[in-house]
Amino acid sequence: MKKLFSLVAVALMSASVFSAVQYCQEPITANDGQNSAHLSLKHISEQTYAIELEAQGDLAFESAYNVNCGVNQTEGAGIYFANAGWTFSADGKVATFEFETATAASQPTGLYGQYICLSKVGGGLVEFNLAAITDIDWTANCAEGPADEEAPVMGTATFVSATYSSITLAVTATDNVAVKRYHVVANGVDKDFTPNDGNIIVTGLTAGTSYTFVVTAKDAAGNVSANSATVTDVKTLDYPAAPAAPTHDQANVRSIYSDTYTSALAHGFRTDNWGSTLGQEIEVEGNHYYVYNMTSNVIIWGNSNDGDDAIIAADGFNDGTNKGLDLTSMEKLHFDLWLSETCVGGVVLINDDRLGEMGQLESGKWVSVDMPLSGLSADKLNNLRWMKFDGFAGVKTVFIDNVYAWKNGTSTSIMDVNTLPETTKTIIDGQLVIIRDGIRYNAQGQVIE
Repeated sequence: MKKLFSLVAVALMSASVFSAVQYCQEPITANDGQNSAHLSLKHISEQTYAIELEAQGDLAFESAYNVNCGVNQTEGAGIYFANAGWTFSADGKVATFEFETATAASQPTGLYGQYICLSKVGGGLVEFNLAAITDIDWTANCAEGPADEEAPVMGTATFVSATYSSITLAVTATDNVAVKRYHVVANGVDKDFTPNDGNIIVTGLTAGTSYTFVVTAKDAAGNVSANSATVTDVKTLDYPAAPAAPTHDQANVRSIYSDTYTSALAHGFRTDNWGSTLGQEIEVEGNHYYVYNMTSNVIIWGNSNDGDDAIIAADGFNDGTNKGLDLTSMEKLHFDLWLSETCVGGVVLINDDRLGEMGQLESGKWVSVDMPLSGLSADKLNNLRWMKFDGFAGVKTVFIDNVYAWKNGTSTSIMDVNTLPETTKTIIDGQLVIIRDGIRYNAQGQVIE
């Protein structure tokens, strides 16, 4: 699967670059040939770098629409300039994406991808092609005018809200030019954060943990306030307990991810594909599940590209067949979701085929979803290569557990069920229900779902 762009790319620069170049306020023209901006690629402080576009003329930016661009680094994986990470000045003239390298020793290198497509104030899109931006010198700080030696004065810092991995603080400070960042020190935290609408979001925290933050202000020249503000004993949210364990027999299940079942996958799966939200496996009281702090509306498991770690792969993957997971004998796809906000209209896709809608998913509790597999074509059922959960608009956090396909076992006659030990009979809605090992049967011995 590829990202598709409806706009035609136009070359940004025609001149070749033969040595490392500092890009500070370099003029670039949008693909429409009319709009323009100034591009800066710069070192902010320590491990923090930024790409910045300053709109020229009547152009003003409103939001990131479709960014297919990122940067490689000397240590660690490439860093994707995700839509959600962009910030915009109040007048819409400056669009910025700040990022941190993997380690203090790691340095950003060349860009990968080419396009930055932004929504314009007043409607419409503007797209910039960065294909010609090569051999970048990331040591530039792009400072203009005489040196600023006056430090900011830190004002206040107060708690606003918390998630499982972040805490939002409202911050104030003054400076002779402008306060650009706030430096936060706490247990496990020692870094700069960029304010947005008067708030900073302190990320990379541990769930269910109390923190005390000491906050100082910084300006663009790197001057740090002599005074600080302290926020005491604020706590991130606790992860929810795991959902109830599934009760289907292992013989009737092909498991993709669940502590209850043996996995049917020979090579596992990936959860960080095509710019979708990156997932992290966590353990809560001995149970494992995935958490997603949403940076897009999409979660993808698997990948249509070849590679041992890239496909939801099962039988004989390395024999040259590149075979995906075979679900031919299965009847339904099951998964458990926990959402921080209620969601309606989400869909699941298998290998680009729409499996179905997830319906209304309530927030703050585990919701079990079972989708019939009957609508999938045979070539998708016998070769599951990736799954896509789409439509989580407005949802900040998603947890996923117990992803597996299942089928009903062979029907048991009523006499067989009655003769089994530990069998309970009851009447539900006027019908006889026989319960054995947590499975409900009707009077004909068929499993009741």
